[in-house]
Amino acid sequence: MIAGHGGLLSLLKEVDMDVTTVEASPERTTLPGCACKLIGCWQVIVMLVELVVFGAVVAVGGGSLLVASRMKGRSVARCKIRDAVDGGLVRIVGEVEKEHETVRAPLSGRDVLAYEVCVEVHANRFWQTLHRENKAVPLLLRDDSGAIRIDPGAAKIVLDRRTAHDCGHLEDLGELDGAFLRSRNIERTSWLGLNRKLRLTEWTLEQGDTMAAIGTACWELDPAGDQHVEPGYRDTCKRLRVIASASGSVLLTTRPERFGE
Repeated sequence: MIAGHGGLLSLLKEVDMDVTTVEASPERTTLPGCACKLIGCWQVIVMLVELVVFGAVVAVGGGSLLVASRMKGRSVARCKIRDAVDGGLVRIVGEVEKEHETVRAPLSGRDVLAYEVCVEVHANRFWQTLHRENKAVPLLLRDDSGAIRIDPGAAKIVLDRRTAHDCGHLEDLGELDGAFLRSRNIERTSWLGLNRKLRLTEWTLEQGDTMAAIGTACWELDPAGDQHVEPGYRDTCKRLRVIASASGSVLLTTRPERFGE
C-alpha cells in the first residue's frame, strides 16, 4: 500500500531518528548529518518507486484477470434457429425429440436420449467415485421456427438429476441397482463380507425435456434438400449445425437459464 502524506512524514522522521543514532554512536564511523539525510531520503525514494511499480503491475494483471473472467462467464443471447448467424455464438433453446432411437437408462429403466450414472462408496468420512459412465444418441432440438440435429458425441452435457439411491449397510439394493453393479463388476460387500455404503445417481435427458445447445452456428447445404425451418426462410435448402466454439466444446444443458439471459 502506498503511504499518504502523513505516512511519508512519519517515515522521514524515522529515517532521521536512525541518522541521529548513527551520529551519536561513538563506536561507529560517523558521517556528516547532511550526507546521512540525503542517503535516507534516497532510500525512501527508491522504496516509493518500487511500491508504485508493484502497484501498477498488480492493477494491470488484476484487470486482465477480471476481463478474462467476465468473458468466460458472459451470458449468451438466446436466438431462434432461423435467426442464427453463421459463425456466431448462439444459444438455441427448445424441446428435444428422438431422431431414430433411444437408450435404456440402467437405474431407472426408462427409455431416454442421454444418461449419466455415478456410483460412489462412503469410506473414511468421504464419498469416493467407484464408477462413472454416460451414453447419448443423436437427437432433434426443436423450437417454433424449425429443428436441428444434435450429435452429442463430442458435446459436454449437463443433465438434471432424476434418480438417486443411498444404500446403507443394512439396506437391500433394488433389482435394477443390483443388476447394474453386477454387470460392471462392482462389489456390494467389503472384504469383511459386510455391505458397503453406496450411492447410485442417475441423470437423464428424456423426450420433451427443454434443452439449450450453446456453440457456434454453422449453416451447411442439406444433401437431402429437406426444409428444416419455417417457410419463407431465405435459404430453405440449408440446415443449421451447432459446432464447437474456439474456446471449447458444444454445451448441451437442461438448465438453460444458467447460461443465458
